Amino acid sequence: MTHPQVSNLEQNFNVTQLTTVQKLSIPQLLAGKDALVRSQTGSGKTLAYAIPILQSLQGVRPKLTRDSGIRALVILPTRELALQTYECFLKLVKSYTWIVPGLLAGGEKKKSEKARLRKGINILVGTPGRVLDHALTTKVLSFHLVSWLILDEGDKLLEMGYEKDISSVEKHRDDYSSMLTLPRRQTVLLSATLTSAVERLAGLALDDPVHIDASTGEETDDFFVIPDSLTQKYVVVAPKLRLVVLASFIIRKCEVDKGSKMLVFMATQDMVDYHTNLLSTVLPKTAEFYKLHGNMLQAERVEVFKSFRNSSSGVLLCTDVAARGLDLPKVDWIVQFTAPCNAADYVHRVGRTARVGTTGSALLFLAPSEVPFLEQLNCKRIK
Repeated sequence: MTHPQVSNLEQNFNVTQLTTVQKLSIPQLLAGKDALVRSQTGSGKTLAYAIPILQSLQGVRPKLTRDSGIRALVILPTRELALQTYECFLKLVKSYTWIVPGLLAGGEKKKSEKARLRKGINILVGTPGRVLDHALTTKVLSFHLVSWLILDEGDKLLEMGYEKDISSVEKHRDDYSSMLTLPRRQTVLLSATLTSAVERLAGLALDDPVHIDASTGEETDDFFVIPDSLTQKYVVVAPKLRLVVLASFIIRKCEVDKGSKMLVFMATQDMVDYHTNLLSTVLPKTAEFYKLHGNMLQAERVEVFKSFRNSSSGVLLCTDVAARGLDLPKVDWIVQFTAPCNAADYVHRVGRTARVGTTGSALLFLAPSEVPFLEQLNCKRIK
């Protein structure tokens, strides 16, 4: 790593030592290897591929310019994750100001996105559907110079039905092969779980990859391991008392204990809308209330994401759109007002706190009829 990047990591990311996934991945990626990486949530895996990409691109001579084309393509399943990753690259390129990141995640007019593409981008971060849409309709977008392809949250990409879109993006690049000598493309697939579907996607995209397991045992076929810095609690509440218990908990943590920051997961968008309106009306002086779900306009989602991330306290009511990958600093509590469908969803929800060595707490609401869910968690070694 070059000296400017080391200083940048210390100043803008507060990174003084590498996490496990970074230690295992960075040398392999700098050596030019394709990689299939399994890593737990909150482990710092964005930097594990972003640092090698920047290290590689800053060494290109003659120096890259906006007109040099897209050299790295990073695909993520949701707009929030794409925005978060794009902002990570914005911080990293402070050391290499001639390298230009760009974002294609939808939620704005295609005309604005096309204008950005025409102006020139070297690192493109985006969601599969939006990237493919532009690949098929925007003449200026070309992948023939891409030397890095990152598929992040691979299991979620498949879960959301993006396998066909990813294959189409792959084909769009390969269609140039009869006309041009393509640069070697280095591909990295990252996933919390290695299912047969993820392995199949790896077979489509990766060439003789190294397998990097940085999960520290968090996820295997048989069990999950939660970080030691996470304190887990549950409460059994009759349905008619759930709301008053939630309100009391928020008052205690935000008003009495002062300044807590919490996520409250709910099953549906309607629940999030209803409870946000109710709690912000009844408890206006207790906390700042935010909401996040997939049916909000993209501009609203971005504003909420940024506002809550930058706040020192507050309560974000959300659906599982916030359960994967989002890095929301200093979240003290994860409250699951409605129980998740399975142990994996539980792990991803509570993964929004106790990230990269910090501490955090989680509270699971259960109705008396839902108590058997604890046995499901116990079978996965979640106690």
